[in-house]
Amino acid sequence: MREISKNFDPFSTLLGINYDSVENGVCKVSLVTREEHFNPHHVLSDGVIYTMIDHGMGAALWSLNPEEKTATIEIKINYISAHLNISVPPSGVHHQSLYSSS
Repeated sequence: MREISKNFDPFSTLLGINYDSVENGVCKVSLVTREEHFNPHHVLSDGVIYTMIDHGMGAALWSLNPEEKTATIEIKINYISAHLNISVPPSGVHHQSLYSSS
């Protein structure tokens, strides 16, 4: 398992997102919610969920090749109902390198 330092992703650190495991293209993240993570209706902000998924995908790709830079070009999330556990299967992540190795 690759270790991710606190300064790997300062925005995730600011939100309190934890990288529980990162290896072989799979990343598991978690979050202990705080009051500021919720919207005025006391529902977890979709921005927090989005960030967990987006940064988790980036870390999963990083685990395959730490030298390659990653960026999300497009992401679509359908918020159907509230869940305590969100799982994105590895087959749901598509990777295409934008950088040439030459």
